[in-house]
Order: sequence, then C-alpha cells, then structure tokens
Amino acid sequence: MYDVLIVGAGPAGRALGAECDRRGLRVALVEEHPDRPWRQTFGAWDDELPAGVPVAATAPVLRAMTTTQHTIARPYSVMDNERLRDWLSTPDLPVHRGRAVQTVRGTTGAAVRLACGRELAATLVVDASGHHRALAGHVPAAQTAYGLKIAQDRVAELVRPGEALFMDWTQPAATETDWPTFLYGVPLGDGRVLLEETSLARRPGLPLRELRTRLFSRLHARGVRTDDADVEKVHFPVEQAARSSARVASFGAAAGMIHPSTGYGLATSLSLASPVAAAVALSLPNGPAAAETAFRKAVWPASAKLVHQLRRRGMESVLAMPPNEIPRFFEAYFRLPAHHQRAYLSGRTDLLGTLHAMSALFGHADWPVRLRTVFAALCPRAPGVAA
Repeated sequence: MYDVLIVGAGPAGRALGAECDRRGLRVALVEEHPDRPWRQTFGAWDDELPAGVPVAATAPVLRAMTTTQHTIARPYSVMDNERLRDWLSTPDLPVHRGRAVQTVRGTTGAAVRLACGRELAATLVVDASGHHRALAGHVPAAQTAYGLKIAQDRVAELVRPGEALFMDWTQPAATETDWPTFLYGVPLGDGRVLLEETSLARRPGLPLRELRTRLFSRLHARGVRTDDADVEKVHFPVEQAARSSARVASFGAAAGMIHPSTGYGLATSLSLASPVAAAVALSLPNGPAAAETAFRKAVWPASAKLVHQLRRRGMESVLAMPPNEIPRFFEAYFRLPAHHQRAYLSGRTDLLGTLHAMSALFGHADWPVRLRTVFAALCPRAPGVAA
C-alpha cells in the first residue's frame, strides 16, 4: 500500500514522484517502458524553471519575425534530457514496469490494475501518463511540427550564434494549403541547431507531410544542406478533452497543464511538483478524499482555471482567423511591453496580469484582428478548420 502511486514516468510523473519521496511519502511510479529515452526537445523560459534544472544550451536573446522583426531579451533554454532524467530520479523511488489498464476506487484509496493482472494499491493515484486519445467525435486543436537537427555553421544565417529563433512567420513556397506556419530554431548544445516548421494550433493538426515540404522548401531556398540531418516530429493536442478517467487526479499533460496558445508545459510541471507534493503530504493523514481535494486545489487553483479559460479564448481567436491575419495578430502581440508578453506566456495564476495583457493586445491590434478576437470571446468554440 503506497501513499501515492503515479501512472507515468515522464518528466511530470518523475518530478512529482521525486518531490513526494523527499517529503517521506511512500511513492511509486508505473510505466510500461520506463527505460525509453526522452527524444523530444524540451524548451522553456529560464525564469520559469526551478533552480538546478540541467540545460543543454541557453540563448540569452530570441528573435521573432512577423510583419516586422522583434527582439525578445528573455533567456530561453533547451533541456539536457539525459541529465534531466537523472536529476528527477531518486534512489528510493521504485518504478513498476507495466501498462495500467484500470483504476478502481474504494473508501481507503484506489487500486491500479496492470495489463499483466497485477494490482497496486495507494491512498492517492495520480495520472501523469501524458496526452490522452481524444473522445470519439472530438477533434482537438493540435500543435504539429517537423524538424531537422543541422550543424550550426550551416544555418548561422537563420539562427545566429548566441540567439534562438522564436518565430519566423515568413511563408515558404511550395505549400498545399494557405494555413500559415512559422520556423522555430534553437541551439541544442552539441554544435547543432533544431529547425522546426511549426503549426502553432489547428483543428485538426496540420499534417506532418505538409510541414516537411515547407521546411525543405524554406531551407533549400537558403542553400542549406539537409541530407545528413536527424529528424524530429511533433504532434500533440493543446486542448485536453474530458474523459471517463477524469475522476482520477491528474498531473502534467494528462491534467491539461499545457498552455493552449503555445503548447508549453514542462516548466509548469517541474515548478508545481514541489507545492503539490507538499499539499498531499499535509492532507494524507486525513484520508484519500482529503488528499485528492488538496491535490486538485494545488494543481488547479481558481485563478489558474480562470487564466486557462482566457488562454483558451486566445487560442480560439487564432483558430477563427483567416490565415493571412495570423502573422498580424502576432505582430500586435510582439509590440506589447515585455511585462504584458510575460504575463500572457507565464502568468498561470496571474488573472489580473493576463486580463491586462489581453486588453493591451486588443488595443494594439488592427480592426480585423479585433473583430476575430471578439467573435472568439462570444463563441463557445470557434469553428477553426473543418475535420
């Protein structure tokens, strides 16, 4: 019988497990493939990360290109995945190999049944298994990207040494659709740069084949060799549909802790793990119901729920816009003062700051963008792109 049983051993699950272990709780993880490498590239703003998080590279300055060029003086880092995994691991934290297929709740806690038939019991079960398949009939907005890892000296014109490319909305040739995409470029710390053709949010997600065509078109037009580059593919929902397992406490992407407008979530999981573990440790003596209530309040305080809804409206504004207006939307955003940009990107519980940022964005935008924003605010869900 564990105090806390966490289904999922990715960054979110390991972060929460390590913090629970440090507080003396009996905790374990369940993961079907616990030794599988973390191959995705994780990026985050430096000021969002807990102290000591191992990074592979940091860019002090970022550039963004919308209809004009902008400079973002806010350090941005790419994680060192292997060291991050070690940093989040503690020697006393067991990991049970297996696939969780069912959670059965009782008066004294819950039991997780594995595919092999084994059962593990705990006072509190947490789902940290990542994104879940959408319910039938629901097409979630998704972020997709197709990337290549290329030697820095080949792409210095696109990603300057000491910098990162946050967004370049210049549209490449040879496209199958008019849906706009941007180029994202970050140093990886090993002499290479990741260049990704990215669709920020679309319903459904823009197909990877289209992103691949655009990226190669963009790079070949600049004379960049791509023959020996490693490939990275990205596809994840930026909205989490309600599901039957929602009764189980959840954390990380499984809890919808993804910024709807950017897709960022790693830094949130890493920084929330400590206060959430503290809340659980304090409430566990009062039983499973008290522990789950404390957990949910720590993950989703009222202010965070309200901010998340506002961010969803921002995402719907983008989905409702004609493709040619999206770069102009981001032109208005990057003209905002730095504190407004930071509030919208990082103020997860800063309701007042988020409202001020969105109000300022409305004031900076031109009238077509303003009308689309109003439409998204009044419509429960903008139509986006037909499935």
